[in-house]
Amino acid sequence: KLLGREQLSVKFHTMENEIIDSITQTAQQAGVLGVVAADKNGLCLGAAGNATKAACGAITSLSKRAQALAALHGGGSEHVSVCVESEAGNIFVKAHDQVTVAVYRAVQ
Repeated sequence: KLLGREQLSVKFHTMENEIIDSITQTAQQAGVLGVVAADKNGLCLGAAGNATKAACGAITSLSKRAQALAALHGGGSEHVSVCVESEAGNIFVKAHDQVTVAVYRAVQ
């Protein structure tokens, strides 16, 4: 059994590293101010740049509400994205599989 736990730990660690690498790479793109990712329960998986871990619950909730709204209006709820616009910048929110990602971009 111990071997199974070790394998699970290695698999989780590898997945975690992939998420962190993706967040870091996205945060380095031109015009991106920050990136945050959360699991389906709103728990933070990682954040970079101006994005804060405190936003994880809000982005997950926002994404779920947008999916529910799309489903009510006959649209598919699997490929829903949300854009929050403000004078400070835009926040693009999208869920895929069981991860919700928000990308903070500068206003252009």
